[in-house]
Amino acid sequence: MLKQLKKLPVGIENFREIRQDNFYYVDKTKLIEQLLTQWGKVNLFTRPRRFGKSLNMSMLKAFFEAGTEPELFDNLYISGNRELCENYMGHFPVISISLKGINAEDFAGAYRLLVRMINAEARRLWQLLKKKELDDIDKRMFDELLSGEMSQDTLVYSLRELSELLLTTPGLQYTFLEPHSYQERMIRLSRKVRGVRCLGSVALELCEVAAGRADLFVTMRSSPWDHNAARIILEEADGAIFAVDGGELPLNQKSAVLALNTADLKKQILSI
Repeated sequence: MLKQLKKLPVGIENFREIRQDNFYYVDKTKLIEQLLTQWGKVNLFTRPRRFGKSLNMSMLKAFFEAGTEPELFDNLYISGNRELCENYMGHFPVISISLKGINAEDFAGAYRLLVRMINAEARRLWQLLKKKELDDIDKRMFDELLSGEMSQDTLVYSLRELSELLLTTPGLQYTFLEPHSYQERMIRLSRKVRGVRCLGSVALELCEVAAGRADLFVTMRSSPWDHNAARIILEEADGAIFAVDGGELPLNQKSAVLALNTADLKKQILSI
């Protein structure tokens, strides 16, 4: 009796399909460990065509997305890192899109294909969104993401709006890349707010709070030169800034910072 041989995955870019249907797979799951230990807000993968970029993206999606199948990673490198798998595997909402199918002869044709792509991803993520009770604003936002007549403004902001809807979905685990004494409180807080933003600059974030475009800002590690100047702007706008535990914010040392657009929010936030 001939031994059943693995098949060659010619033209297959779906990680789940390769693993479930007994195709050969070159183990690249160490990439997951590298992404999490050598962390960056944005990661750019520059490789020539046909070097496996799409398959790697499919593998990352299969690892992180809520509801994943852990057995897909059995006997692969990443399965040996049990702590990392327990903390990250299957804990997150994932938005996954590819532009390589957007082939059209003109702008109007490309626009229609982009709209259909966002429609399809929104429908796919509806299973996660059904777990939360959408308010009227969220429902209108989601309906626009499902519409085949999507406006250009909605298309431009579609990924941001879809992210907002997913950020506070119940049942998902929000994980800190590094342990912190306040992390449990921050996870509880993230599940109560409507949306989360990150502009990449403490000074800009504080100015957003001062301008009333955000209710609060929290950061676990801020240097005094990052927040002291914007602190003046915030306080002049009748906002308030504290250490995360509610105490006075030191002027000359790194701190965990809590900024509010009104001091009246302090008691409510600290009680979470």
